[in-house]
Amino acid sequence: FDIRTELLALVARMLDGREPRSALLPRVLEHLNTTPEDYPVRLYRHQLDDIQLRTTPPLVYDAWQAGDPAATRLVHAAVADYARLAITLAHRTESAKPEIIFGGGVINVAPSTFLDALRAAVRHEVPGATIRRPLLPPEFGAGLLAAYQSGHGPGTILEAWRPYYAAEEPS
Repeated sequence: FDIRTELLALVARMLDGREPRSALLPRVLEHLNTTPEDYPVRLYRHQLDDIQLRTTPPLVYDAWQAGDPAATRLVHAAVADYARLAITLAHRTESAKPEIIFGGGVINVAPSTFLDALRAAVRHEVPGATIRRPLLPPEFGAGLLAAYQSGHGPGTILEAWRPYYAAEEPS
C-alpha cells in the first residue's frame, strides 16, 4: 500500500465527483502546484513533480489528525494493509513475541498516533508483538551495506555508530 499513490487516485475521484471533496483536496493541489483543470492531464502524462509527490504523506497525516474524512479513509486503509502484512509475517515466524519494525519514508514521517494505530491493529491478532520504528535512519543502512561490501563486520560498524542511534520508541 502506498499512501502517495492512493492519494493521487483519491484526488482524481474527488475532482470527477466519485468521491466527496474534502479540505485535503486544495492542499494537495497547491502542494503539487497544479489546478483542478490541469491535474488529470498532468497525472496521466506523468508531469507531476516527483519530489512533490514523494512529500505528500505529511499532508495526509495532518488532514487525518484534523479529522478530514478522506484522509481518515486513506490512513485507515494504510494501517489495515500494513497491519495485515505484519500479522501474516508474524504468523509465519511462529513466534509468540515477534519484533516488528516498520520503516520507510511514508511511515517514518507519520505521527506517533499512526504507529499507535498500527500497534493496536497488529496486537489485536498478535498480542505479544513488539512494534517500533527503526533505530537508524535509512542512510545508516546504505552505509552499513557499503562497509559490509568492503569487508567490515556489521557488529564493529554498529558499535562505532552507537552514539548516533535514535532513542528507541516504546513498543
